[in-house]
Amino acid sequence: MIVATGAAFKAQFAAPAAVPLFAGNAMLEISAAALDAGYGLAPCNAPGLDGAQLAALFPYLDARRQLLLSALSFVGPPTDVARASFVPGLNATEKVGLANLLGMVLCRIAASRWVAAQALGPIQRFWHLDLAEHEPVNLVQGPPALPGVQNPDFLFETPNGWFLMESKGSVGGLLWKKLREGLQQALRFGGFAFVDPNAGPLAANVVQARACSMAHFRAGDLQLTLLDPPDGPQALAATPPEEAPIPPQLVLVQAFCDLLQWELALGQFTGGDPYAVLQEHATDAPIVPIAPWPVTWRTLSDVAGRGPALSLGIWSELLTSRRALFLALKAMRHVLPVCAIPAEAVTRNVLDAPVPGLQHAIAQSLDAWTAVGEDAVAWQEALRATMQRLPPEATSRRAVIQTLIHTAALPGANSVASLADRYLDLVRNGSADARRDATTSQDEAAPGRLQLDATTHGLLVAFGTWHAAPTKQEDGEPREI
Repeated sequence: MIVATGAAFKAQFAAPAAVPLFAGNAMLEISAAALDAGYGLAPCNAPGLDGAQLAALFPYLDARRQLLLSALSFVGPPTDVARASFVPGLNATEKVGLANLLGMVLCRIAASRWVAAQALGPIQRFWHLDLAEHEPVNLVQGPPALPGVQNPDFLFETPNGWFLMESKGSVGGLLWKKLREGLQQALRFGGFAFVDPNAGPLAANVVQARACSMAHFRAGDLQLTLLDPPDGPQALAATPPEEAPIPPQLVLVQAFCDLLQWELALGQFTGGDPYAVLQEHATDAPIVPIAPWPVTWRTLSDVAGRGPALSLGIWSELLTSRRALFLALKAMRHVLPVCAIPAEAVTRNVLDAPVPGLQHAIAQSLDAWTAVGEDAVAWQEALRATMQRLPPEATSRRAVIQTLIHTAALPGANSVASLADRYLDLVRNGSADARRDATTSQDEAAPGRLQLDATTHGLLVAFGTWHAAPTKQEDGEPREI
């Protein structure tokens, strides 16, 4: 039981350990954390934006990352970060916005430190809980699980399960009141469920542990404080998922969430429309040989006077497979809203219950999609044909989702499931190889010159002076969609 008010709240927690915040280059790690946290954008926040709107949105979002860097001072060792001298003179409104951004980005770093201290394995997925607020992603109709500011910020996964983090920030000192509020937000969130398209009743995923982090300053130096309940995270939760209560407001199709993260990475890499033709990138960016997957690089825009530019990389296959991604998400954005579940109807067996008129509604939704291109028409027709084979009067939500996920008619003979599996394999195994090569494939005469970090959704951030010849993409340049 957590005491909610007064000095007794603070007394429940051990004094924080005084450990260095950054082990390597702080600017690199903060930039990678900003990309992974989305710097203000959950991937489903803008499902209806067209290419021109996305082209304007992503530069705005990257400007937020640059704004954060401009408010920090990196003078001195690369592991040291201080508050820029002008920040105390900002007005109150500006300080609040900057504090929120700082807290959100540093929360990604706090999450890594937290799971490392508990030996829970690397972070494999890192999602913003805005996922709960958008019908194409969340199948449940109605308000988010915890309306408004009560939602914690991030849901993330390690090999040992799922965890929740709320982020707080301050451009001044540590604020215990805000930490208490943030921890209470994280504790209120009950859980979530994934749709298994193959079989099984709807069952909740247990949230193994929850915490709140706060980025703040002490004597002008950047600090990070993490608060978790006095009882955890210790042993993992003992309640089996099949016995856990079903959350009534958050039911997700995991493959859709993963592919949205891929789309987010593309938008961050291109700096605009995720599906636009790439411009020729600068050739002076460091190229890291990461076998067996080639990486495409560009210079990451940065704040003037902040030192050598960082380089942003993406696995080249994620670029050359963009057409399949585009078509997969297009279909999911048309079909999944038709499978929405009223909040009051969420039960363990709701996925297998026949839904009168569902097959007809799916056909109408597919007809509303104006497919452009032979591959798009073939994909649309394949979905129509497989959906028509479902029993007209006994079509269930699971049958529709199963058909959508497993129809292998995307470019490259892919299905949504195989596309998501390949994406995860590339991001996870490639990231491990990237970190390994960054430490073993350097010039022995100048160790430590090349530094690299990887996000959970397919991007690499590099800083250094070591170069190698770029690896050519076997599939050629991405084509316009």
